[in-house]
Amino acid sequence: MSASFETDDADLATLPILLVTAGTSSQLWERHCEWLHPPDTVMIYTQACQAISSKVHVVPMDQFTDAQFQAQFQSQAGLVVDIVGGLYDVELIGLPSSVAKSWGMPCFPAGTKNYVTTHDKLLGKHLAKSVGLSTPRTISGKDLDSHDGAVIQKPICGGDSVGISRFERWQTGRRPPLGSFVEEFQEGQDATFHLIRNTDTKTYSVIDHIVTEGPPSRWFDARMKGDANRLFAAQKKSNNRYRYADGRSQELDSLFGDLMALAGYPFIGRVDVRQLKSEGMIGSEDIKFLELNVAPTISNANNWYDGIEETFGHHDVFANVRELAIHPAAKSLAVMLREFYAQSLSIHGNRPVREESLPN
Repeated sequence: MSASFETDDADLATLPILLVTAGTSSQLWERHCEWLHPPDTVMIYTQACQAISSKVHVVPMDQFTDAQFQAQFQSQAGLVVDIVGGLYDVELIGLPSSVAKSWGMPCFPAGTKNYVTTHDKLLGKHLAKSVGLSTPRTISGKDLDSHDGAVIQKPICGGDSVGISRFERWQTGRRPPLGSFVEEFQEGQDATFHLIRNTDTKTYSVIDHIVTEGPPSRWFDARMKGDANRLFAAQKKSNNRYRYADGRSQELDSLFGDLMALAGYPFIGRVDVRQLKSEGMIGSEDIKFLELNVAPTISNANNWYDGIEETFGHHDVFANVRELAIHPAAKSLAVMLREFYAQSLSIHGNRPVREESLPN
């Protein structure tokens, strides 16, 4: 029997939650990297869903898109939780949220527009520059031949470092593959900011600022990242990440909020940057924007208690979920799922999601 905590809305305890899985264990990913995402991802999401509802269905993508399965849920309230996200399966980006919207259900963590906006890395860079954030210079054509220094080759669309490579010097006459681009390599430290949408559904709070010690981008492609994660899973070795304690400028928080608005007001945003200094308050001049994603980083979720509690103020709910005997990251996700569903009802006025073109 799954643990759960009391909610303001009794219906939430029996709300059907469909946890859609794929991408995290796709044959395509396995064929490319000879590595599967840790089953902990599915376990953590399952625990989070079970913490708020007794009716959780873990559904593979092929079953989720089956007409007979869909007929069971099209006429009832529910919540779709998407851990597909479009990792290496770029063709799956936004599919769960599109199906959910056709049923009138909200989809955590994001809608199709949010995913498409953030998985297009060039569009993400354009949006970042539009709000005043600095980005590494994109290099193309003859400029590549004359560029002196390291560069990064990236696919325009995709995720989880698939297709990313570093070159210490670009070979004269070489051009990036179709669907890829090249940008200058930026020295500094890898840093990630997690933002969450406030209850007003238009503004954001930063709940985490994580910095990785050492040289930037220790993994430059998916295989190296897989090797690093396998080592961590086997030996439980620290990856030398720490919460940055010296603060951010109000201007930087404001620019992040503007970026999230251009991305379609997703519920959560993960902003990856190269941080140019290791101490002192961080302003917009101290970072180079790399990428925006709308899915939470599970490995950081252990640290989100205080930020989520401060943002939403659900102190009783927060205290109850903290006592559950589940993974620490699942506790944070459980509170987020509950708030996301409440915001979805508020945004759509209890009408089916398909009737609106507002934030998901």
